[in-house]
Amino acid sequence: MANASRILIVDDDPIVAESIAEFLAHEGHETATALNAAEAIAALNKAAEAKAGNAGFDVVITDFAMPGGDGISLI
Repeated sequence: MANASRILIVDDDPIVAESIAEFLAHEGHETATALNAAEAIAALNKAAEAKAGNAGFDVVITDFAMPGGDGISLI
């Protein structure tokens, strides 16, 4: 897929996170999941530190209400 994106899905429900990831992967996107804001920040930091040509995420899809930090604070 020419317009494939790297997408981070953040949701405290692992079934929801994996379902979204599987759908997007089926559409040709590269996906990663995080189950809370802390995991998402760690994934974003790790991607930023990689500094390779394809490092980082193009899109973050996040749940609004999560324990330990909501989606708005994450963004």
